[in-house]
Amino acid sequence: MKIDRRSFFAGSAGALVALSNLRPAWARLAASAANDGSDRTLVLVQLLGGNDGLNWIVPHGHDAYYRARPSLSVRAGEVLKVDDEIGFSPSCPALSELWQEGQVSIVQGVGYPDPDRSHFRSMDIWDSAQPEVETPKEGWIGRWLSGTEARASGRLPALRIGSGPVPLSLIASGFEAPSLERREDLELAAGDEVGAALREATSTPRQGSDALEYLRTSSRRAWQVADTLEGRSGSYRPKAEYPGTELARKLSLVAQLIRADFGTRVYHVALSGFDTHSRQRPGHDALLRILSDALGAFWADLQGHGLAERSMVMVHSEFGRRVAENGSQGTDHGAAAPVVLLGSKLTQGIHGKHPSFDDLDDGDLRFSIDFRSIYQSILEDWLGGDAKPVLGKRLPAFPLVG
Repeated sequence: MKIDRRSFFAGSAGALVALSNLRPAWARLAASAANDGSDRTLVLVQLLGGNDGLNWIVPHGHDAYYRARPSLSVRAGEVLKVDDEIGFSPSCPALSELWQEGQVSIVQGVGYPDPDRSHFRSMDIWDSAQPEVETPKEGWIGRWLSGTEARASGRLPALRIGSGPVPLSLIASGFEAPSLERREDLELAAGDEVGAALREATSTPRQGSDALEYLRTSSRRAWQVADTLEGRSGSYRPKAEYPGTELARKLSLVAQLIRADFGTRVYHVALSGFDTHSRQRPGHDALLRILSDALGAFWADLQGHGLAERSMVMVHSEFGRRVAENGSQGTDHGAAAPVVLLGSKLTQGIHGKHPSFDDLDDGDLRFSIDFRSIYQSILEDWLGGDAKPVLGKRLPAFPLVG
């Protein structure tokens, strides 16, 4: 099929927009047959809206919890117990099983000084790890990656799986991780007429305008990426049965990309809907089931492919909920909450004490572990970086990785 410049632009405009938005970012993968000195990956699972940590990691051993939540509390007999004090929601059997296998760590009372109950402000604080900056422009992962060999070599060190704006955590000066919604976004069928036109047009020798040459170069690299991904992951078969949820689909794609081994160090996925101001139990229980089942399948898939030992998952939200239920059988914005991590190399167990119900901060649990201590441990003990330039200071040591 022959195509001239005018018909190329006129007939393929839609496809070119898609390429210009997605392919140039993915073109960095072309030289990433090996990763940047470490094969360890971090998967960030962000629960958007403020997850109610008290009904997720349930303090069944505390009478004050039941007094504060006469209609919302999880009965002690339903809790999937971790010990005599806390346990998983009955909606999280997969997480409970992973706990019994020694694959889970629970960090209690995580937060930061002078907590902010605004979704946007608190997410900025968690994503940037800069509570003192009013309008942060860079995220903690972005700052770390901007100085790594992977960033300098043009590889793709981080990837967001999903649509919408890239989270601040993956942004830094001169660097922004691209987003991928589904695997098909990387493919243009070889037999498709537009795809064939793009291949032919972008493979011809240089001629014409600089704009056309730029288009040729970017698209040619993008095709190389798509072909490389097809070659590496075309034989991928999941080693677990994923549920039919959107979160499970995203995590299945993450597992596929980890196995393809492009040198990507950090993946980000999100699950929304946790702003449970009214009639909380049915919706929140359903979200926790989606989370637990997806993580259970994802971890079984990684284990089946021999990838679990090089992977870690961190599950967190921008804040927890208030201790007492409100008048609408829901909970309002709170402060400290648990963080859950998955990994076979973790120091498995419970970290920190459960916040006191007798010493609340305006109705909220007080934090005892700064979330940046978790970041510091992940950066230094797992990803192999220097946390001080990223966080701006040293924090108390947190023995997260065994």
